Amino acid sequence: MADLLAASPAPLPLAAIEARFKGRGPWKRGLPTLLSTLEALGRAQCVPQDGASAWRA
Repeated sequence: MADLLAASPAPLPLAAIEARFKGRGPWKRGLPTLLSTLEALGRAQCVPQDGASAWRA
């Protein structure tokens, strides 16, 4: 996921990140936790975008 954020020229909202992965099931509920972990590690940054959150590397 860090590679996805690094490759994107603009911050990605959660829906855009979800769309990049093909897996089905409840794993998508864990994406906010994964993004928070990447933030804590300094690999991602949450930024406001159009009244919602988006992430960038």
